[in-house]
Amino acid sequence: MTRIRDKPPASSYPTIDRITGVLCAGILLGCLLACLGPGEGREAHAPSHEADKPIAAAAAYQRPVETGRIEELIEDTTEPELVSLGTYTLYGYCPCSKCCGKWSGGPTASGTMPQEGRTVAADWSVLPAGTEIYIGGVGWRVVEDTGAGIDGHTLDVYYDSHEAALGHGVQEAVVYARQD
Repeated sequence: MTRIRDKPPASSYPTIDRITGVLCAGILLGCLLACLGPGEGREAHAPSHEADKPIAAAAAYQRPVETGRIEELIEDTTEPELVSLGTYTLYGYCPCSKCCGKWSGGPTASGTMPQEGRTVAADWSVLPAGTEIYIGGVGWRVVEDTGAGIDGHTLDVYYDSHEAALGHGVQEAVVYARQD
């Protein structure tokens, strides 16, 4: 396996984008609360049925969360390094009897129900079931199926309809996997 210099587009890592956004929003909220401080622009009101009781200590100013731990978390969410697995020949398939024969409409060889945008069939001696791969021009997929026509550097990309599978045609693409 060779290291690659080009990585898939950052938009293919939605989890990292979401985590970064949530962390930034949390930091901003903590800074705003720290700037206001107790009694500056914030009023604590007791519920109407307890209007004559003192305000609970929980409503008082609380110190912002330390940022050291957040920085550690951000460092742990870096994009995984990808390794090129080489060029593969890609075909499309669907759940019809023309594509799947007697297994049409059923689960994949791994036991999952196939899903467009997720399922790909591969030679399990090359890419074992459950392997997450990035296919150039196609996107992220999970190896969930195999078949008689799948050998070596050949992949079948799953589609919900026969027309979409035929429209895929025969393609060549570089395939990547996360480095462990």
